[in-house]
Amino acid sequence: MKKPVPVPSKIHMVGIGGIGMSGLSFLLAEMGCKVSGSDIEENSIIKRLRRKGVLVNIGHDGSHVKGKDLVVYSSSIPKSNPELVAAKSRKMPVISRTELLKMLMDKNKRIVAVTGTHGKTTITAMASLMLEEAGFDPTVLIGGESPHFGGNAKLGKSETLVAEVDESDGRFVIMRPTHIIMPNLEKEHVEHYKDEAHLVDTFRRFLNAQSAKSIFFYAIEDRNLRKIAASYKGKTFSFGFSKKADVYAASVEQDAFKSAFDCFWKKRKVGRFTINIQGVHNVLNALAVISLGIELKVDTSTIKHALASYKGVKRRFELIGELNGAKIVEDYAHHPTEIRATISAARSLKPRRLIAVFQPHRYTRTKSFYKEFSDSFAGANEVILTDVYSAMEDSISGATSRSIYDIMAKKNNPLPVKLLEKVAIPRYLSIKAKNGDLVLILGAGDIGKIAQEVRFPKIKGRAIFNEPLFKHTTFRVGGPSGIWVEPEDETALKKILTFAKSKRKKTLIIGKGSNILAEEGGFNGIAIHLGGGFKNITFSGTKVTAGAGAMLSHLVDLACKKGLKGMEGLVGIPGTVGGAVFMNSGYRQKISDSLREVRVMDRTDGSIRIIKRKNFRFGYRYSNLDRYIILEAQFRLRAGKKEILLQRKKALLEIKKREQPLGSFSAGCVFRNPKGKISAARYIDMSGLKGKRIGNAEVSRTHANFIINLKNAKAGDISRLIGFIRRRVKSEFSVDLIPEIVIL
Repeated sequence: MKKPVPVPSKIHMVGIGGIGMSGLSFLLAEMGCKVSGSDIEENSIIKRLRRKGVLVNIGHDGSHVKGKDLVVYSSSIPKSNPELVAAKSRKMPVISRTELLKMLMDKNKRIVAVTGTHGKTTITAMASLMLEEAGFDPTVLIGGESPHFGGNAKLGKSETLVAEVDESDGRFVIMRPTHIIMPNLEKEHVEHYKDEAHLVDTFRRFLNAQSAKSIFFYAIEDRNLRKIAASYKGKTFSFGFSKKADVYAASVEQDAFKSAFDCFWKKRKVGRFTINIQGVHNVLNALAVISLGIELKVDTSTIKHALASYKGVKRRFELIGELNGAKIVEDYAHHPTEIRATISAARSLKPRRLIAVFQPHRYTRTKSFYKEFSDSFAGANEVILTDVYSAMEDSISGATSRSIYDIMAKKNNPLPVKLLEKVAIPRYLSIKAKNGDLVLILGAGDIGKIAQEVRFPKIKGRAIFNEPLFKHTTFRVGGPSGIWVEPEDETALKKILTFAKSKRKKTLIIGKGSNILAEEGGFNGIAIHLGGGFKNITFSGTKVTAGAGAMLSHLVDLACKKGLKGMEGLVGIPGTVGGAVFMNSGYRQKISDSLREVRVMDRTDGSIRIIKRKNFRFGYRYSNLDRYIILEAQFRLRAGKKEILLQRKKALLEIKKREQPLGSFSAGCVFRNPKGKISAARYIDMSGLKGKRIGNAEVSRTHANFIINLKNAKAGDISRLIGFIRRRVKSEFSVDLIPEIVIL
């Protein structure tokens, strides 16, 4: 039996933000390795890695590799990269991403490798889900983000590994999997393979190097796969639509993001299967997974359930939303064959019109396939082309989107084609797309940002899509918000509310996020953070007007420095002025004590009004302002001595630091104080729960009504701990503790 190669403990990943490198980094961090990395720009994957404790630098510098045991680089990183140069000058071990994947593969006994030209990500995700549901508990590496695994990787406890294997640079030939799945094989990655024969020969060498015990699953209709299967000495397992295949499909039906088919094995009917994704090519992908399931003796009901519950992968025929009643679908397709398959799938939905937006990926691919690209959009009603995404390649003369455009524009056919700059596409689509249309956003580059932007109105301020909420909550947990938006003025805010109402989107007003527990699934709505003009604070005598977005701590500090009395008792309260008024926050005094009026926007119609203090109803952590968004608040303070106020503020803060874990990641008091003289904290303390931990969430040892995120706690850890506390206190004292924080 081969001895697994040990994985070094301190590893630096050059190009860590890529889908393959990030997945490996996640697994290494889960295994207890100290992982660092670098890339040229931020993305959502890098942010998720930071939550795992991975140190990521934006920008490459030789100093980043100092003290590392191993440096790993992705295929897109040039040899001139300063970190690779520094590592080699110091004679440090440097390996490719593929070599690292092999190290992880060699630690397992059952290795499922999915490779080939198209469909790898979908098959890997489907197969991983099937084996997960069958109880294999696999380690998973997917070339896309799967909702089933909360990302692109998962560390299992068994010796089963399922991995998407990248063929782009030919290094994959060193892999020694036990199960190999290939759905197709055709000319691609022309930056490495000189022609299709070179590609096929590389895969033949890969297969011939495998153990005779390895099993090769291949699509029988693919000419190149049939060739290499014929020379393979191990066991083969074919799938497809031909009755000559070991596993084949018949009676295929497709309807609105769903496909159904009968499956046969050795001409015996296995059953009828349903997948909630569109396209005949995805039926073929499902057949590959069924074949693997049959070979591994997974029962049919489990295979059926896994395929039926499969929710797809990000950027694979992903329904993003709607624009003017038109559906917006994003797909990673970047090869002529993939584009044809995706347009066929979109066409089967019978849209009124199909508008395809395409960003070519790599200059080398554009140069090699520009004629094929021009023929791949049959079935669309209009095509919009934009500039090539370089993927760090140097430009090549003639390898531009115009080369595709020129062929299409000259043809005598009714298919309109436009060549637009990427920034102009959202506005064009906002005018062009109508009810019943389908807008298909195609490409492997950054064109996906367009898919998000076209559905959101232009505002003065910032709009970020799929923004992680852990960045904006004091608990430092939480998945993505569908849209995170920071309007700079009231006009922008009203436009957001109008949009949300028209799309039936929930809205969440979030300041510092100091009273929020955001779950890992995130918030499927619009999170609104008041910035810009909502942060102003002005003083006129003893009258203070503060924007809802201003930090309460800043207001308290300014008031004391100006010798104004009435705010110092609010010291140490995190969050914004708007949040504090809405929750009637307090420490040694309540914010409502000095409040005189608030200016608000009605959530229902965007109208603005002023509400006087006499019309408020305030209670313990309560106000009657649910219907409104607070824009600014006016307070009436009293004259005092600056030195005394600053001294009192400092003294109160010192007391609070002793009483509460202010330096920790928490959301303040978790539970409301129940009626009576005993506080929630006292009930929790009397229940013996100080220091109680679930995962990396802990009941504070300083103040029992605080839950602390020790390090990389998950929202689920905190949620389960809240439930545990409530059950224990209820059992011990018959008191039902009610959460004070908002749980999304």
